[in-house]
Amino acid sequence: MEPLLGFLMIFFIGLLSLIGLFMISMKERTLDRILFILIAFATGTILASALFDLVPESIHHLEELNAGGSNIALSLVFTFVIIGFVVFFIIERFIYWFHGHAHEKEDKYVCYETITGDNDLAINKGRNIKSFALLNLIGDGLH
Repeated sequence: MEPLLGFLMIFFIGLLSLIGLFMISMKERTLDRILFILIAFATGTILASALFDLVPESIHHLEELNAGGSNIALSLVFTFVIIGFVVFFIIERFIYWFHGHAHEKEDKYVCYETITGDNDLAINKGRNIKSFALLNLIGDGLH
C-alpha cells in the first residue's frame, strides 16, 4: 500500500507543477502579484526544511561522531548556518549592484546558438531547440 501511496503523491505533485502553464496566460500585473507570494512561500518552505529537518539531523550525526562529550557538534553546525546566511546575504547584495533600469535600444539583434548549429534567425524559425532548453532538460532529468 505504501508504494502505491508514494506513487500517487509523486503524481499529484507532478500535476501541481503544471500550474506554471496557467501563469503564462495571466496579465503581467496579476502575475507580478502572484509571483511575489509564491516566491515568499517557496523561501519559507526551504528555510523550514533546512531549520527543522536538516540542521537537527546534522547535529545528531555530528554528535554520533563526537561521542566524547564536547559540544563541538552544536557550535560547528550553527557556525555553518550563520556562515550560510552571511554568504547568501553578500551574494544578494552583489547581484543588486549590477541591476539597473536603464533602457536599451530596441533595434538590438539577438541570435541564439541552437543544437543544429544554424543560428541565422533561429528565434523566428521556431523548430530548433535552444541550447538552454536542452541544458534545462538534462539538469531536470539528472535531478
